[in-house]
Amino acid sequence: ELDQRGYPSWAASLRRAVMALEGGADIPFPAQGELLDEARVVRLEADIRRRMDRYLMAKFESTERLSLLHGRREEDRTGEEVQQVRKLRQYLRVYNPGHRKALARMLLSDHRLASRVRRYTGGEAEQQCRFCKGAVESVVHVWLECEGREDLVEMRVGYV
Repeated sequence: ELDQRGYPSWAASLRRAVMALEGGADIPFPAQGELLDEARVVRLEADIRRRMDRYLMAKFESTERLSLLHGRREEDRTGEEVQQVRKLRQYLRVYNPGHRKALARMLLSDHRLASRVRRYTGGEAEQQCRFCKGAVESVVHVWLECEGREDLVEMRVGYV
């Protein structure tokens, strides 16, 4: 009732927080008295989660640095492949913390390859692969394509 009269209250704070979300105006806020109904609050929470997931997915897909993860699908509980933005990824389950961090850094473009390090300091010539001196030194090139170092090629053949 305080919310309807314009007085400060937890309901008014909740309404403002929902409206402040990206796309929050599209989320139907419970009418007076409905915030005391557990089912209605659960529905509000589900609406907020759905809207948050859409927003995060749009941000995720539009971020160039996450190009290795764009369009990624993983199995849900039923075994169906779905695209989810908030999920514990398989690469985060790597037991060795050093390996887990290294893998996550590569996938999230937080690495020391030339495509990232020299991105703002020079052109494509400065981003050339240090091993083969050919293509741009990117994660995809080093992991899957580069033939410039024999040990790198051998490791790739061993894993692929």
